[in-house]
Amino acid sequence: MMKKTLFILSSMAFLGTGWSAVKVGVVDLEKALQGVKKGRDAKARLEKKFKEKKDKFDKQKKDFETAQEEFKKKSVVLSEKAKGEQMMALQQKYAELQQSNQAAQVEMQQEEIKETQPIIKGLSEMMVDVGKEAGVEMVFESKAGLLFATDKIDLTEKLVSRYDSKNK
Repeated sequence: MMKKTLFILSSMAFLGTGWSAVKVGVVDLEKALQGVKKGRDAKARLEKKFKEKKDKFDKQKKDFETAQEEFKKKSVVLSEKAKGEQMMALQQKYAELQQSNQAAQVEMQQEEIKETQPIIKGLSEMMVDVGKEAGVEMVFESKAGLLFATDKIDLTEKLVSRYDSKNK
């Protein structure tokens, strides 16, 4: 699908300009996001939150493993009924651990979107001016199916510089 879109865009540009060459630019939005100050700050905040969630999960996992070891040690002397009850309790604890982990993953994904979306929007809007100044007719996102581009048309660094200068 992406190749088809690129082909159509390239064909439209070629047809629209006759036989003249089309000047195309590329930008790596992921690299730009990591390059701008707001992006680095957002990444640091996200890493801090991730570490907090991971530490909490690791503690819960250790508690579960400890309870599991205790059960193994005691199971020899427990009645079948007590074994069954403790096994059910362990299964419940394991299910809660899994649910907690999944909820944390979803929360982190939402947090990443919340942190990065405004920055990406600002970068995308600014790309119009950077592209015009560079004299290109089209700008492609380099990770969106582009197989090759020379460094001469990569506008990522210009975009990072422009964004940081406007968003101090």
